[in-house]
Amino acid sequence: MTQQIQTQAFTFEKNKSHLQFNSNCRLFSTKDIELAQTMLIYLEKNHVSSIFLDISLTCFLDSNCELLIYRISQFFAKDQQKNMIVKSNDCATAQNRVVRTLLRFNPDAHIEFVLQ
Repeated sequence: MTQQIQTQAFTFEKNKSHLQFNSNCRLFSTKDIELAQTMLIYLEKNHVSSIFLDISLTCFLDSNCELLIYRISQFFAKDQQKNMIVKSNDCATAQNRVVRTLLRFNPDAHIEFVLQ
């Protein structure tokens, strides 16, 4: 079994529950969207309780990438025992927008932010 899921937009390391978004995130191709869906299914079926989401290098996120992040945050907000850690660089507009939306979207979620 492969220990990572990789697309043009992100790399997800299963054994570390580490999701790294690339600098220019576009989930455009059918294959990449299917891989993103596979990752969401993996999170649910394997009862992943924690994820480290690194958007610190990201300068641009398309709407599909943003939707993926929000779906991940919804998954982790379902259970108070689950947590999501977001690493962000405070200087990037796209990252700030995601962080603000995450806080509004799931105010009860256990989300920690690590600023560089």
